[in-house]
Amino acid sequence: MMSPVSYMTLSAVSFSRSRPIAKASIGWLGSLAVYAVLAGVVFIVHGAEPPLMIDHLAYMKQADDILLAHPDGDYWRSVNQLQSYAVVMAYLYGLTGSHISSLKFLLATMTVLSLLAFELLIGPVVTAKWKAVLITLLSAFFVTFGASFWGYTDFAASVQRTALIPCALAITWFWLYRGDSALKFIVFPALVALSVVHLSAYHLAAILGLVALWDWAARRHFSLDRRFWWLVVSLVAAAGVKFALEKLALAFTNDLSSLVIPTSGPRLDPETAWRIELMAFPWRNMPLPPATLLTIVASYGLIFLMASAGVMRAMRLGLTQLDRSMLTIAGAAVAFAYGPQTLLWIARQFWPIYPFSLEETRAINFIMIPSLYFVYRLFDSLWSHGSFVRSRAIPAAVVLLVLLQPLFLLRVAPDDWKNRAITIAVEHGLIQTGDSLRLMYARNVLALPEKGARFYYSARGVIGWLSENTCTHTRVVSTLNELILVDVERIGPFNGMIDKALASPDRKVWAESVVDVDRAIRSRDWEQVELAGQKYGATLAVVPWPSPNALYSDAYYSIVPIKTGTTGCALG
Repeated sequence: MMSPVSYMTLSAVSFSRSRPIAKASIGWLGSLAVYAVLAGVVFIVHGAEPPLMIDHLAYMKQADDILLAHPDGDYWRSVNQLQSYAVVMAYLYGLTGSHISSLKFLLATMTVLSLLAFELLIGPVVTAKWKAVLITLLSAFFVTFGASFWGYTDFAASVQRTALIPCALAITWFWLYRGDSALKFIVFPALVALSVVHLSAYHLAAILGLVALWDWAARRHFSLDRRFWWLVVSLVAAAGVKFALEKLALAFTNDLSSLVIPTSGPRLDPETAWRIELMAFPWRNMPLPPATLLTIVASYGLIFLMASAGVMRAMRLGLTQLDRSMLTIAGAAVAFAYGPQTLLWIARQFWPIYPFSLEETRAINFIMIPSLYFVYRLFDSLWSHGSFVRSRAIPAAVVLLVLLQPLFLLRVAPDDWKNRAITIAVEHGLIQTGDSLRLMYARNVLALPEKGARFYYSARGVIGWLSENTCTHTRVVSTLNELILVDVERIGPFNGMIDKALASPDRKVWAESVVDVDRAIRSRDWEQVELAGQKYGATLAVVPWPSPNALYSDAYYSIVPIKTGTTGCALG
């Protein structure tokens, strides 16, 4: 039987051990509350009609198709690497009754989880709780890299790849803080499994793979040690997981038409294929176009300077192993994001090769992990260093500079200046006039108010009429990217290149149709629109002006029949 003294002693020890656990629990609850408030504020500010992108419409279309395909509610049957987000939206639709409300809810949820994961990532080097929360909140503000993003306050972040961010941050934390443990290599099969959440899991796997290879070469001098064999085993396990995903019909293997070159039948020559590729996706090819470079400088320039200052400060204080690991991750992110396309760019100067991209340039967003880490290192090292005023003013300036990117200043500039900037970009070829998606994106980035028709919201009447009165064989000429929501053959929208092989002649037809239809509709001359429609065998045209011959008309658009062409079905 335990004596009273022994019992009291044991109780005191247990209580003293439980206090740090209780304090940590309260600390995480406090963080959860702060991040939930931020997510709630963003949810309210976005309102009932947040600015949408074409990605959102693709998810909405997928979710609608899933709802129709599974009337019994077993939407999980549609889960795969391309539709997992839409499956969640299908389930949420029963609760929200609106895909837009579902997207807002998903953004709020992903925001809270991502911020908690980021605080976990930097936690081991944090010297005060409030500092961790402050730097974590900095990571929430929208930063764009042209082809990628980091942050959760802009509605553009309410997309599928954001769902991977909490997992990516947690896996990076696991990788970093396992040191030389062989267990860390489990991240590779784990990331392959997480590709069901989003395919960019492969991007992080490639970055950490480069980090592992660098460690093997630079630190262990190609030694065939235990960690090398664990890496090999983990890669074999990752291949096994990928095989399992394919067998379970969860992998993206059923449609690679946008990535491969046709092995039979007619195909474009490499020069033509490259011309179309660079017109459609300039941001994912090297050399990076001026518009992408300007966007990167405007949204990341000061963060890069603050992170670089943090690196230099850490070097003066003596680099830790974690500092070195973060630097390696930064280098690997840049190497993977731009290395393959740089090699392809060099190679095509000498050989007639076709374009190829896994959109690996999007992996550049992972550079924000080491960037914000070194921003924290700078802030923390300057806090309480020197006089009271100096030790508070300089760290405060660091935070302010991270927030006040040039892009922020551009957003608060007069609208006339911003409109002029877009006009200059179009005049100098930085943005093509037919590239309606990037024109819309530029206006969103500059926070220009939408005048006249709004993307998606103003086209809902057209979408509804076409959905009820046409079939999948109906050909429609239009510049509206919103028509992705309707099961018709679209001629003219910029997003019409989806599912067209890189060297397929269909891609050339698409490129020509974008130019023809855009020129005809901008002319506001019905005869030119009708000629463009007849050229591509269309029966209907959607034009942004009132027409006396319209089958449907509203305040923004008219649907007008074209004299010739066949639909394959009768109009209602």
